[in-house]
Amino acid sequence: SKFSSIITGKFRSFLNHGLVSAQRALNKMRHDPMTADCIARVYHIIDGLYKITNDPSYRVKQGVNARVTHKNVHALSNTHFPLCMQSSMDHMKADGHLKHGGRMHLGLFLKGIGLSLNEAMIFWRNSFSKVGADKFNKNYAYNIRHNYGKEGKRIDYTPYACHKIISCSPNNGDYHGCPFKIFDAAHLRQYLMMHKKMSGSDVDGVLRFVEQNHYQLACRQFFDVQHRAVMKRKKIQIDGVESSWSHPNEYFDASYKLYYGEEQQTQNAADE
Repeated sequence: SKFSSIITGKFRSFLNHGLVSAQRALNKMRHDPMTADCIARVYHIIDGLYKITNDPSYRVKQGVNARVTHKNVHALSNTHFPLCMQSSMDHMKADGHLKHGGRMHLGLFLKGIGLSLNEAMIFWRNSFSKVGADKFNKNYAYNIRHNYGKEGKRIDYTPYACHKIISCSPNNGDYHGCPFKIFDAAHLRQYLMMHKKMSGSDVDGVLRFVEQNHYQLACRQFFDVQHRAVMKRKKIQIDGVESSWSHPNEYFDASYKLYYGEEQQTQNAADE
């Protein structure tokens, strides 16, 4: 129900705020001679709590963002996609192709933001610029229909959560997974500064979380930087953004809501 969604969103927002505060406090305590020994005994337990939690489920919203089409996916990506999806989009644009892991990771995300099956077929066909029509229909079209529950066991697959994306280990030539985990510090710095136009100090803020393996908090910091102007205009701080930072599609929803609000999601998507 709408009421339970509101309560759940508020709870996640407060929980996230508390976790960020706790993480900052723990970092201070680790460098305090009076408390460092105590913290060292339990820190590995606290730091590994995410491993025993279940992935949050994401329900694809039927009819929301119904006007997301193959024509505006790239424009939406620049503003509203998390870095994991932006990275896949960047590499696919450069290479004219994306391997299976990337197609699953990105394809289910796009399904989650409202890209229909018909529009998805056009988007992927246009994006695979180095693949001929016959090869595309033979090797790739089935997988796209399968993701939408139209082939095989006809399962209605849902988008991947952060935990699954963080846990994957891409091989050479694969462009999926969490960039905050996969990229080394030098590569990540270069990518953020050159491709995302971030300042050195803003990149440092992201890397501080990456160095401590807090990849979802690094994503939260990336969101803060990327949405600085709109949040300042609306007098909203990152702590006021309702997201658990545990799912790429929640990232998209939070970003889109900042710009358009919940009531205008459907009608404004095509204007990107």
